[in-house]
Amino acid sequence: MFLKKIRVVILILLIVSFSGCKKNNIRDLKDIIERGKITVVTNAVFPPFEYYKFNNIEGIDIDIAREVAKDIGVELEILEMNFDGVIAAIASGKGDFVAAGLTRDPKKEKAISFSDDYILVPQSLILINNKINNKINNEIDALKDKKIGVQIGTTSDKYIRDNIKNGFLKNSLSELVEKKEYLDLVIDLRNNRLDVIALDGFIAREIVKRNKDLIYFDRDSENYALAVKKGNDDLLKKINQTIKRLLDQDKIKEFYKKHYDYKFK
Repeated sequence: MFLKKIRVVILILLIVSFSGCKKNNIRDLKDIIERGKITVVTNAVFPPFEYYKFNNIEGIDIDIAREVAKDIGVELEILEMNFDGVIAAIASGKGDFVAAGLTRDPKKEKAISFSDDYILVPQSLILINNKINNKINNEIDALKDKKIGVQIGTTSDKYIRDNIKNGFLKNSLSELVEKKEYLDLVIDLRNNRLDVIALDGFIAREIVKRNKDLIYFDRDSENYALAVKKGNDDLLKKINQTIKRLLDQDKIKEFYKKHYDYKFK
């Protein structure tokens, strides 16, 4: 009887242990195929990479995500949220991969693995078009002792934050202002609540094109990549195969032209 109870306890412990492991398991490529669906996480306020077209989410990243789903042979599900939540969504298993204009960040690589790069994007600063700002041609003059607007969770956010803490803006009067949406930054800049905005160069060009009272210049450039939960190596390999195929076929250039022309021409 005593041995029987021990066996029952061991069996219960094993069940709990296995169910706990299952809960924490990565939804790998085999699981995705069996499920018949792959979930991409994005933030649809970043044209031409992701944006709403009527009630549908479209963009360069979404077209790439569709190609990933097609190559795996499953349906694509799109999960949209604020940009500062996309990494946590993957880490917690709510989604399978991120397509949201991501750039590499060693801190993020503790939770996710990045795919191969698929596009090089300039990083820019936007200022009010006036005599003083027209003479500025470097980021030190543009950012030092200024109120700087960034979108939360972006590389520009990290870049400005790091430089205020320990970089060329340390001991200056520079102040970081974070917003969830870049359009809110533009409103604040035009209403003198900000001195400068740091953001993606493609977006900067279109903002300036539509607002003649603004100017921009590029401070740097960076590559974009997709991302999966750390350890989901089979899915990452499949995504990289899709990216390579799309680059070899010049498809990403086609995606860029299609969505850039729709949103900005």
